[in-house]
Amino acid sequence: MMTENKNQTEELKKLVQISTFFDDGEKKQIFKQIPQINGDEIKKAIEILKEEQEKLERLKKTGDHNLNLMKQFADESQKEIETMARDVAHKIETREEEKEAEEAEQILKSIE
Repeated sequence: MMTENKNQTEELKKLVQISTFFDDGEKKQIFKQIPQINGDEIKKAIEILKEEQEKLERLKKTGDHNLNLMKQFADESQKEIETMARDVAHKIETREEEKEAEEAEQILKSIE
């Protein structure tokens, strides 16, 4: 029983240490209070911290997934914009070539 309490106390300390929910000052206060907490409270605290950690991981995965979707969308949009820009440039080039050809034809007609 004593070993179980010690293991739970160590687990709680570890969870508090890696937690992003507490700043350093809060962590120090919690560490000071841990020896005064009974076994059931330690179990409950461990359970709560694990649940919060799991929720945070799920949010992180969702956030990472959404970020990847946004990057993919941005990449696809960039490709579309580049394709449109090339098409417009090609059309402008074609029009200029047609215009030059018409001007050359008119010059030839005026010479004849």
